[in-house]
Amino acid sequence: MNKVKNEQDFLRKAHQDLQNKIKELKAEIQRLDRTLTLDELQTEITSLEQKIAASSAQVQKYRSNEVALVPEAEIKKVELEKEKMQVLMKRREKLVRDLVDAVGEATEAKANKVIELMGLEC
Repeated sequence: MNKVKNEQDFLRKAHQDLQNKIKELKAEIQRLDRTLTLDELQTEITSLEQKIAASSAQVQKYRSNEVALVPEAEIKKVELEKEKMQVLMKRREKLVRDLVDAVGEATEAKANKVIELMGLEC
């Protein structure tokens, strides 16, 4: 009886091991099914090489300045706008300095103290 029980345990263990091995093999088959075949890989490689060649040609055009990233007219327009903003900013800075000086004279406080009291950033 003990011998039969041992044999049953052995067979159960062997059966469980085989079930586990089957699960592992099924998982491996699913993983392999999701991968590309050799022909699909060759097609993908060819496609990517064509994209690389096209991108390299485009990059070369930009490096050699054959193609302008931004039209000259747009660059000039932005530069003019920048200059206008700089003039406006200088004008505003002068107005703030004059205001700080006037408040400083009226309160007999130094400019740094007035700036701090007004919460201005310099």
